[in-house]
Amino acid sequence: MSQFSIRRLEEKDADRMLEWMRDPDITQFLQIGGKDTSKEQVLDFIRSANEDHENLHMAIVNPDDEYQGTVSLKHIDHEKKEAEYAISMHPSALGTGAAMEGTHLITDYAFKVLNLRRIYLYVQEGNQRAIRFYEKCGLKKTHTSLMIIHNSKKAICWYEVRNSLINEAEDKST
Repeated sequence: MSQFSIRRLEEKDADRMLEWMRDPDITQFLQIGGKDTSKEQVLDFIRSANEDHENLHMAIVNPDDEYQGTVSLKHIDHEKKEAEYAISMHPSALGTGAAMEGTHLITDYAFKVLNLRRIYLYVQEGNQRAIRFYEKCGLKKTHTSLMIIHNSKKAICWYEVRNSLINEAEDKST
């Protein structure tokens, strides 16, 4: 039995979401969050997330249904069969395996339910903790580029994981 699961975000998750969004150690490499984030902003995000068809934001929860973090598929493109992956964790969940389990669960959902071919992400080159995590999850680096973030150029590493079942079947049919 798995220690963690994923489910739709709920309003009861707002306080723990707000805690990580206001934590500078968690948000230093993110383009969201900050000390000025309000609970109402978080509640608005939760409400809109459950009506959004281009993005899928799921809560990673422990067996007591306590919010541990958010794992997302963003910019879901059914025509290209791809989506961008993102994850943010509550500080108390770091090192518990919740992020790894949430990543595997959302990847399975993307490949088995949404029938996507590829999941990709980008990460700032200086975010070594995240890079180690993504590589441990099996994502492969594809290239590096420059991006303007908060008015300065940043080196960005691009990663992806492909749905081997779909890609193998398509290779055999061509």
